[in-house]
Amino acid sequence: HFDPKTGKDLLRAPGASEDCEAACYDCLLSYGNQKDHLLLDRHTILGLLRDWQNSVVSASPGPTSRNEHILELQKLCDSELEKTWLHVLEKSHLHLPHRAQVLVEEAHARPDFLYTEPRVAVFIDGPHHQFADVAERDTQATERLEDLGYEVLRFRGGASLTREGDYEEWSQLFEQHPHIFGRPVVQATPELNLDLFEPEWHELVRQLRKFDDWNVEPGEDLMSDSKVVGTFQVVLNQEEKNFFLLGEDNSSLAAVANEQGLPVQVVDPQGSDTVIAIRKAWEEL
Repeated sequence: HFDPKTGKDLLRAPGASEDCEAACYDCLLSYGNQKDHLLLDRHTILGLLRDWQNSVVSASPGPTSRNEHILELQKLCDSELEKTWLHVLEKSHLHLPHRAQVLVEEAHARPDFLYTEPRVAVFIDGPHHQFADVAERDTQATERLEDLGYEVLRFRGGASLTREGDYEEWSQLFEQHPHIFGRPVVQATPELNLDLFEPEWHELVRQLRKFDDWNVEPGEDLMSDSKVVGTFQVVLNQEEKNFFLLGEDNSSLAAVANEQGLPVQVVDPQGSDTVIAIRKAWEEL
């Protein structure tokens, strides 16, 4: 009986004549679970359903979790450009390579990354690969790998972080090889319900929602000794990373949050440089 887009309680099923307080025969009740009727409450599942609605399933190519696998790959990277390439894959929820910096002895070549199914060798080429002698060695390595049945892909970029043009070229290669990388996951942005935030926070929330590397959620209760001692105004999160915002009138709660190891920042929701300060603190987490 909840609106699937906003989570608003619609109170009853379509066509029903009475409101449903906790459970009814249009949702959770049945004759087979009569002994449990007093225990059933549809409101207890709303938070989980909303989390599932906005979640993305991320697959790992190995026995470890996706996060653990990408950390292992990053440790083996020889350049910031390779780490950036992995970051682009992760941000788009594309398939990660199975291995990194593996010597293919028969080809006398060491690809930056390897996919084992299908057999694909990936090279992340910095600017020095534009020199004629290096480019010639690259061509020979590509031919030897192809003779062994590998598909070879080369992603070119700047010395460290890629330029906008490089990103465009990378995106084209990803799109041209869905059998290797899969397809980018496009997440729908949940509808923003400003009623869940205090009025003086509305404009700041709108500004924070423009960034795609965090989710903006209404504040949650701050607990101490099993008691609610206050409420955060806004929570920013991404996967397991959380950042809590408090208004200046609730600054005393920051000490309680710090004692619990919670990353928190006290801000003026209507300050001219508040967004900049929040971004800086987020990047330092």
